[in-house]
Amino acid sequence: MQMLLRTVAALVAAATLAPLALAGDDEIVTPPPRYRVQALGVLTGDGYSEATAISENGTVVGWSARGSYYEGTRQAFIYRDGHMQALGSLGGSYTEALGVNDRGDVIGESRDARGRLRPFLWQDGRMQDLAASLGAGEGRALGLNAAGQVVGEFDRRPFLHDASGSRYLDIGSPQGLATAINDHGVITGGTTWGQGYTFLYQDGRATLLPSPEPYEWADYYGQDINNAGQVLVNRPWTYDHIAGAYIYTDGKYQSTYFGNSGAWDMNGRGWVVGSVSTFDPEWGDYFWEPALHRDGGTYTLSELLRPADAARWELSEARGINDAGVIVGSGWFNGRYQAYIATPVPEPAGAVLLLAGLGVVGAVARRQRA
Repeated sequence: MQMLLRTVAALVAAATLAPLALAGDDEIVTPPPRYRVQALGVLTGDGYSEATAISENGTVVGWSARGSYYEGTRQAFIYRDGHMQALGSLGGSYTEALGVNDRGDVIGESRDARGRLRPFLWQDGRMQDLAASLGAGEGRALGLNAAGQVVGEFDRRPFLHDASGSRYLDIGSPQGLATAINDHGVITGGTTWGQGYTFLYQDGRATLLPSPEPYEWADYYGQDINNAGQVLVNRPWTYDHIAGAYIYTDGKYQSTYFGNSGAWDMNGRGWVVGSVSTFDPEWGDYFWEPALHRDGGTYTLSELLRPADAARWELSEARGINDAGVIVGSGWFNGRYQAYIATPVPEPAGAVLLLAGLGVVGAVARRQRA
């Protein structure tokens, strides 16, 4: 009996270690689990939708639309408890939700009655124009933390909104944008005057990060920052340089291998979602696929889906990820472009092996009782 128990223990250990793969001489990469995908649907009367962000408690935001992709109407939504709710607008027919926290605060951009694109904060059923005190112009709210502090850009300048109101940030450059703020109040973004640099802003002071690579005139900007202080840095595509994404941690950069593309979001564990480009010889051109960078490896979401989901979905975007590894974005499902939520599920191989081992133990126990 003890010998068999040791055998089962070895099988269970093998099931646990089976997903491990070497990525380099000393680095071990654990591939992510499979994902199941759920369609979130659209608001009543709309034809398609996209999810853009997810909170730690699973609340999803995005937009639902009708008409053409570029000229139709868009409505911001919040999705929770299986229900999609419209958020309204600042007076125009175009509104996108771009961030959400666990309190249910939502940020984004909305056109007002005069057609201007304005940054908004939605709280308790009410939408507020965050740039009303800053004057006329256009902008977006891009980052939100647990306390409800908001950052973004207005008239090509970074701004912060908190309990004291909205104000511009002095980053040492006449133009820029703030893209994210963590729960410690540290802000990241980029300068957009001349060469672009990633900045960190804390306690009224801005610091420029070094460039990941010694490319002359390459632009970089901070896309996200987590509570551990890791910064997700994007290099936009230009005629001189292909796009890319990096994680900045304690003065060092790590590539996410989002080659010829970029990244959208990073969670508290340093996992990143974005897009990778793949060359299709049949079409003779590149196409982009949503991807996940996790624990040193980068994977397209299509290869991580359960077979049943892979047969029904063609995923187009991965826009948000929370600390549980749940991903949101958009894709094609039953002929309709719509928002999805992708949830990790246990690896079947390990579970099957474990159940087989438990079955052996049960058989031996029954035999000994007999």
